[in-house]
Amino acid sequence: MEGTGLTPIPRIFYSGSGAAADRPAAASLRNGSLWFSTDILDIDQVIAGAWVTIFDASTIRVAHHGNHETGGVDEMDVTDLGGVLADPQNPVTHSHLTVAETEVYNAAAPTSWTDLDLSGIIGSNEALVLLKFIGDGSSQQVKVRQNGDTADFSLSEFMAANHVALWVTTDASGIIEWEAVNTDNTTIDVIGYIV
Repeated sequence: MEGTGLTPIPRIFYSGSGAAADRPAAASLRNGSLWFSTDILDIDQVIAGAWVTIFDASTIRVAHHGNHETGGVDEMDVTDLGGVLADPQNPVTHSHLTVAETEVYNAAAPTSWTDLDLSGIIGSNEALVLLKFIGDGSSQQVKVRQNGDTADFSLSEFMAANHVALWVTTDASGIIEWEAVNTDNTTIDVIGYIV
């Protein structure tokens, strides 16, 4: 400090950032040292040998969004605003293909229309499902339909150790119906589905 005859003493403060749990012990640092917690967005400072939160991001975020909610000081009004912000604001759903590659049946095939519950794979949903049928007899023919449907669909034939893939729609509980022409052991895999 010029003209005072005093020699400035440099002060070294620690400044760091990372998860709150990784913050170093305050006792090993100088007063004034800072830590930015990247996981909770708080800023702490060493004061009198202990960490003190000087910026608590959670209170700022809560106070801020409350300003824009019903009854807040800056309540948002979307009246006459078209599109996805119009009341009620329900989430937009999108269909997508889920690849499952999961075995759901491996036993003797039924020779009359029989329910097959796929909800353990696809959930209790109406879905479009791609099934793979594998037989171990000389040949097999299978039919599939949505649970509750009464139509008699044409047969799809495949030879032993070969397979056939068929699309079918489940009911709202995730169930289909199927039948075969003989009781040969048949394996059914869910290849994928669209909800």
